[in-house]
Amino acid sequence: MKQTALAVLLSATAISSVLAQAKDFSGKWTVDADKTAAAAPKPESRYPTTEMQITMDAKTMTVVSKGPAGTRQTVYQLDGSPTAGATVSATGGRAGAGPETTAKWASDGALVITTKLYNGTGVMTYKREGTNLTLEYKSPGLPTPRVAIYKKVS
Repeated sequence: MKQTALAVLLSATAISSVLAQAKDFSGKWTVDADKTAAAAPKPESRYPTTEMQITMDAKTMTVVSKGPAGTRQTVYQLDGSPTAGATVSATGGRAGAGPETTAKWASDGALVITTKLYNGTGVMTYKREGTNLTLEYKSPGLPTPRVAIYKKVS
């Protein structure tokens, strides 16, 4: 009986540790061009951000992203509450308050960010897959989802 209880406790601890790691996107990420091309064969289906620096704590996730449109910093609330104006700064593009967003954790460890757009709802999903971070963005204005796979550089 004690061995069974110990095995259950160790399994629960191991699962908890894996899930915690799956929910931690902190670090510097750069696009893995080969894996992204395999996942999104058409260039227009690739997410345009080439580099991201992500910091997280229990309440927020801050993403500084770089791409063809410039650099952008966005802060998301991780408690599921709506955040008006998540974008706090941008260079090479629009700056100022962005649309209302809501970030919620899915049961598989993915972070699903829903954004109210003028033409419907956009959904961005951040998900750890092994050592990679996959970003998928769906929007009413896009014929297919945009996808990028990132590798951690620090």
